[in-house]
Amino acid sequence: MNPITLFLEQKITALEQGHENARQAIAFLVSQLNQHQDKEIFFFFVDKVLASPPKDTHVVKVFTDCYQLFVFQREGNPRLIRTLIFFNGKVYDNFLIRLDDERKLCELEDIDMGEIKNHGIASVCLKNLETVLRQTHSANRIIAGLAPRDYERRQHLYYFYQSKNGYEIRRPVSRTSWGLVEKRL
Repeated sequence: MNPITLFLEQKITALEQGHENARQAIAFLVSQLNQHQDKEIFFFFVDKVLASPPKDTHVVKVFTDCYQLFVFQREGNPRLIRTLIFFNGKVYDNFLIRLDDERKLCELEDIDMGEIKNHGIASVCLKNLETVLRQTHSANRIIAGLAPRDYERRQHLYYFYQSKNGYEIRRPVSRTSWGLVEKRL
């Protein structure tokens, strides 16, 4: 058999297996969400081999038909917290969060809700993050930097962080320097 054909067949087989693993993982997640939908917060462990969430994973109900999945990276400092939002049959991977265990600090590097803005989902997701951190980790504060590129929409960001979610403005954003907001847990 031609080596290129053999390679392509192996690649196709691997992709098909990956697709099947993903289907199984989604089916498992759906079954877990359905079993626990009346609980405010719940935890579960599944096998990584099936491309499913690792042991340190937390699923939180945001509201009807919207769930948030937290996956904490096991190694590294700071560790990445992968956050997935399941909403209206789609998965949104729009949060970039890091957990610095040594400094007892959680840093929000990016929150972009894309097409699902103005639903209040980001605020509920931040509150869920606080709950998970309080229950399972040593972080005692959450910080977020405000980039100079966001200067024009700073009032909206201040409203989101300060008024809606209880963060303090530690340093206002300007056209040339980063701002900082913080919330003590």
